[in-house]
Amino acid sequence: MSAPGTSITFPLRSGRLLVRPFEEADAPAAHAVYGDAEVMRFVGDGHPASLRETAEMIEGYRRHQVEHGFAFWAVLTADGGQLIGDAGLEVTEHGVELGYTLGRPWWGRGLATEAAGLCIDAALGPLGLTHLVALADARNPGSARVLEKVGFTAERRVSAYGRPHLRFVHAGSGTQPPSPESQTGPSGAEPRPTGPQTGPSGRASRPTRSQTGPSGAQPRPTGSQTGPSGRESRPTGSEI
Repeated sequence: MSAPGTSITFPLRSGRLLVRPFEEADAPAAHAVYGDAEVMRFVGDGHPASLRETAEMIEGYRRHQVEHGFAFWAVLTADGGQLIGDAGLEVTEHGVELGYTLGRPWWGRGLATEAAGLCIDAALGPLGLTHLVALADARNPGSARVLEKVGFTAERRVSAYGRPHLRFVHAGSGTQPPSPESQTGPSGAEPRPTGPQTGPSGRASRPTRSQTGPSGAQPRPTGSQTGPSGRESRPTGSEI
């Protein structure tokens, strides 16, 4: 199926994963991930989400999808369709950021790398994006390793949520951030400012998927960066 405002056909598929836009009904399954304190330690403000906040984040992802043609998407197992986390892209003041977050049972299996690869292929392929960035908490080396595996290079240190993070740029991206016009998605909507550390969902922007859990789960950084979902650069669980 093609989601509103995008040229991508979902689900994106790899050997073990399916990636598709979030649906309202995903909130309970997503809350098993976002409500886990250990998973969320390096994500956004570092606190687990309530069920209501989880539903608000999903609504924020859905709005972002319509406005930009991409968002944080649900990650499911290919062999059973179980929702195990998220991965995707969002517009923040740093640029178009890659992020991902997986539930603890799925850490340490290389799944973050697999999910990130699907998102990057979609970004540089059908979405036609030319500049991708990601943030990783300086205390989360597993997140940095995942980003390096999928072609990102550390550029400089930045502050997000009052914590030091490394800002990464994808090797397939240009060295300069794109103009605002070039950051619009297939829908033609320009990046919408999200306000200091808050996203459309109303939840403080969480670091994106370049942040996983302590084991490598990459967290989504923000700080001076915020995303519609309210989450930082998306990271996930250990090396996920």
